[in-house]
Amino acid sequence: MLTVFSSCKKNDESSTTTVDQDKSNIQSSFDGFIDNLQQIKSGTFYEAVVDFYGIKNDEATNQDWVDNIGDELGSVIDGEELFSDGRFNYSQLCNKYSWNINSETWSKTANATPLVLFPGSKSSTTNNCEFGFTAYKDKSVEINGDNDYLPTTAKLYLNKNNSKILSLDLEASYNTYGIPTTANVELFVSPATLKLSTSRITDSKYTLSLSLQNNENKNNSFSLSTDVVFSKEINSYEDVNGLKVNSINLTATQGELKISGSADIKSLLEIDENAGVTANDLNKYISATVYYKNSLTGTLKMKKVDGEFYVFIVYKDGSEENTSVYYKDFISDLESIFETPFDVKAVQSIIKKQIVKSKINHIKQNLLFWKN
Repeated sequence: MLTVFSSCKKNDESSTTTVDQDKSNIQSSFDGFIDNLQQIKSGTFYEAVVDFYGIKNDEATNQDWVDNIGDELGSVIDGEELFSDGRFNYSQLCNKYSWNINSETWSKTANATPLVLFPGSKSSTTNNCEFGFTAYKDKSVEINGDNDYLPTTAKLYLNKNNSKILSLDLEASYNTYGIPTTANVELFVSPATLKLSTSRITDSKYTLSLSLQNNENKNNSFSLSTDVVFSKEINSYEDVNGLKVNSINLTATQGELKISGSADIKSLLEIDENAGVTANDLNKYISATVYYKNSLTGTLKMKKVDGEFYVFIVYKDGSEENTSVYYKDFISDLESIFETPFDVKAVQSIIKKQIVKSKINHIKQNLLFWKN
């Protein structure tokens, strides 16, 4: 949305609301987005993560237990074979892995698709979680002269207590040199579904769409669709060098609120650097209109205030207002939502330790191999 501003347009669309009602509708739409994220954060997937790590008072109390499960799993999965020759060898995972709570070891038996059974928390007496990989396919492509493999199909899920809390469904196609021609990704993180799709219309034009729907509040979903035209054809990754965006058309919706706009990026980039880009330049080459229930609310335009650019909304009665009145609290609310119940630096430290531990184990295995 920050890339879509506007020049003032004639307010010839009919409307049945007052400006005060429009302001209230915009605010309720922003609030609705925050409510959705709050519901997602308190969903069953988030609860499962907290339960698994035993997160209490900014500390993962089950960390040693989780580390042990991961280390033991590494002893029954051959990482070298799994990623040999720069390819994800899906068939190497086609086993059933079950965690033995008493002996704290994994058992492995042959299975048509990868399946991992494990407890959802340290206090669990059964393997009440199930992770499954139901399909995987890839395609051989040539990237910068090297042979590589990119996924064309991937399907996985995570259940807890026989209820799905996470799933991923990916379908993609590529040209010979690994450039995506179509891609569709659906990610479910209970209770929300995120969908992303892209399609190559021509060698230089792509469409992209994104949607986020809370399954407990489907009328308050978010969506984004855009067409992007690039400065040249993209047939290989070498073509990315010097690539620029020529134009963008975009529509974003949140519940009943919709913003439609376009941007002539090519003309903006051609402005003399010494002269600098002005608010008039932005308003000339970028436009956006705001609707609520398909009824005109206003247009967006750029203004420079005290040396800083701001997005203003021009309501249908000609009055205008800095849109910061909506997004200031919105940004604060977003920050509070994404605050975790544990210290982020601590988690980063944990992840770093796991990576170091994995590298050390790999080095030890290589040393043992050469010793033998």
